[in-house]
Amino acid sequence: KTYKSALISSNLLGWILAGVGVLVYINFLILQANTGQINIVTISAFYLFLFFFLITVSHALPVFVYYRVSLFSCIRNAFIMGLLNMHLSIAIIISQSAFFYLMFSYPSTAVFFLGSILSIIQMWLALRSFKRIDKKALKNKSVEAIV
Repeated sequence: KTYKSALISSNLLGWILAGVGVLVYINFLILQANTGQINIVTISAFYLFLFFFLITVSHALPVFVYYRVSLFSCIRNAFIMGLLNMHLSIAIIISQSAFFYLMFSYPSTAVFFLGSILSIIQMWLALRSFKRIDKKALKNKSVEAIV
């Protein structure tokens, strides 16, 4: 029963993020087709949304696994944690992009190592982010207990 509900929830999270990713890609194609007709504010807003989306995606699965929260809370918390630890979010995005490029430079290794190594990189950096946030929360809780 737990397995089935976790499977459905994780698949729903994946489909929601994939759907938003497809919409972002379609928006990119529209912006690319109408380059001369769109002002700089629209293009800037698109890239700002893309940056926030990448931050949310980079923390969504680790938050879902580590905290066991609902889908909306998972997406919201992933966004907030990504913003609070911006350097770790950027490190996740850059390291995964670099490893992805490296693996497809040698395609035969991608079959064996791509998914697992990307997951290890993402979880290791995200766990560092979670530990920092939990440590701050514990510190604030102890200060509240004293007061």
